[in-house]
Amino acid sequence: MKIINTKKIAFPSSLEGIHGELSTHFGHTPAFTIIEYDSEDFHIISVEILKNAPHQQGKCRRAVMLLKNAGVHAIVVGNISRRPLMEFLQVGIVPYQGLFSTVKENFLVFKQNSLEILTSAHKYQGGNF
Repeated sequence: MKIINTKKIAFPSSLEGIHGELSTHFGHTPAFTIIEYDSEDFHIISVEILKNAPHQQGKCRRAVMLLKNAGVHAIVVGNISRRPLMEFLQVGIVPYQGLFSTVKENFLVFKQNSLEILTSAHKYQGGNF
């Protein structure tokens, strides 16, 4: 019997889940689609939609901790500002730069190891701060 090692990855998204679009702004996303997958062959085990708390300027920490407490190890974002990016790095959630496409398509590209890992050197591409 094969032992399955699973991981969870989150995608800021609409409420349509895996078929919804990746949200273009982390803090304003209505929900997170969380995919639990086999870490060896990337087979999807489950998909969960987790509603985000209403956005308040400077309060992205709530969303970061929501995902941390849900067991998420990585997140694929369309765009993210410095504060939540640094908070993800501090709690051990690996942030990736996603494509402006569906959650499913972003997961497929993630499986191919073709998404850029975001670091503290990442430059935010818009918004008012």
